[in-house]
Amino acid sequence: MGTIAYMSPEQARGEAVDARTDLFSLGVVLYEMATGFRPFRGKTAEAVLTAIKTGKPDCPTASGCRIAPALEHVILKCLEKDPALRYSRPPRFTRRSRTFGGRARSRPGAGSS
Repeated sequence: MGTIAYMSPEQARGEAVDARTDLFSLGVVLYEMATGFRPFRGKTAEAVLTAIKTGKPDCPTASGCRIAPALEHVILKCLEKDPALRYSRPPRFTRRSRTFGGRARSRPGAGSS
């Protein structure tokens, strides 16, 4: 099932999930890394689930954090309630994320003969 705070809305409703659910969870992690707090909060597990299903997170920069606009866009797109509005699969997310992270780096030793 997973940790409640990182569940997607469709997962919280008991619906079918796919890779876009993982991208929602990644959006929660990125939001938390950028701001220092989770996008969906509550005093009880039920309150957190309700926030995930119906709440809208504040823009990360509203908390005073300084991040690139492209990163904020990626985070908010990952946190879309409707899976159809999120990235359709991880490769699209990866291509988009390169716009704020510079060139992709290979693993140490990768590509060496």
